[in-house]
Amino acid sequence: MQIESIISQSLSEEIRSKGHQSIRFSPDGFSLLVADTHFSPVLLQAYRFGKLKSTADLFGKCAEILSEIRLLDFGGETTLVCDNSSITLIPESLYSEENTRMYLNRAADLKQSDEIRMTALEHRKEILLYAYSRELQDFSEQFQSGIRIKHSTGCLLSLADQVRASDHQRGMLMADVQNASVSILVIQQDRVCMLNRFRLHDESGFIYHVLNTFRQLKLDRETIPVYLSGIVHRRHEYFHLLNKYIRNIGETPYYIESVGSETRMAHMLLTEAIKCA
Repeated sequence: MQIESIISQSLSEEIRSKGHQSIRFSPDGFSLLVADTHFSPVLLQAYRFGKLKSTADLFGKCAEILSEIRLLDFGGETTLVCDNSSITLIPESLYSEENTRMYLNRAADLKQSDEIRMTALEHRKEILLYAYSRELQDFSEQFQSGIRIKHSTGCLLSLADQVRASDHQRGMLMADVQNASVSILVIQQDRVCMLNRFRLHDESGFIYHVLNTFRQLKLDRETIPVYLSGIVHRRHEYFHLLNKYIRNIGETPYYIESVGSETRMAHMLLTEAIKCA
């Protein structure tokens, strides 16, 4: 097991009882953030286990670690961030609760045991639907109080509020790039034109999906900006490779106390998860 300890301060009883924690899972591990009542981070760590047999194995290892550091009995609010492909956006006017499973089945194959959640998007007349595994639900039930399960793409939508209002009108693309996936959000004329998540065989694959999105939506590569979050920071080789095709690329504007630019990029959604509705 590899542990990257980015912020490591002692957790007071006030933080344990009234603070916030968020956990985001990846195929080979998870990232953990604990913040105080003012959302200032006091603990930020990433755990990597290498190849795992199953998601149940991942959740089991995560539970062991959280139990050791007394975070399963965290008294504040806990947000679990899932990253699967079972997600879709439905206009509020077309949404019908009895058709929820049908909407998601069109986006991805669901298991009968999958749990389904919906979120009414603040400031938008749209419903975000997503599903997650029964294993994640079982894992969440080990916590003592205050559990939310959110999809990373919902956090990406919340992050869009950090971008200039003029870009919401003119058009923009946001991409959260992880080792095994990329989530892409396109907003134009202040409405969501595309919200999608793709699996990656390697990190460079995100460039294909970004360029294909530009082609499909007929976006101007000279004027429409791309905002990145995740592992591809300004000094990353793939940042410069994408810049050969897209003129205006930047890091999503965001602030996390006590961390540098590359760490902020990598854990932006993890931090936003504890703040977004």
